[in-house]
Amino acid sequence: MASIVTRDERPVHALSTMGGNGQAQFHVQILTNLIDYGLDPQEAIERPRFLFGPFYPEDAPDTIHLESRLPRAVVSALVRKGHAIRPAPEFFTRTGQAHAISFRDGTMLGGADPRGDGAALGF
Repeated sequence: MASIVTRDERPVHALSTMGGNGQAQFHVQILTNLIDYGLDPQEAIERPRFLFGPFYPEDAPDTIHLESRLPRAVVSALVRKGHAIRPAPEFFTRTGQAHAISFRDGTMLGGADPRGDGAALGF
């Protein structure tokens, strides 16, 4: 799933994610990191992710898979609110793989997902 984010008709971010049913979720999580938090592409991609919905056959429809790098307080608060949390590895490959480029002040910044085997290179 690929996109280009523009501002004043100029490209600001280019982003692509993979990950089956979760693609749109991962896309929004990374875009939130880029746009709302102003992170560079590598930081935005590396942030912990979640997958809402069943992944394994035994998962309830409202299961939330959370990467284990999230603070315990966040996980505990979600459990107290009744969410069906399923812990996931630190870099859970099922939360997709992404690559992105941001354009800032005439410079291109790239990012590649540590959940896969890509790389961001420039010259």
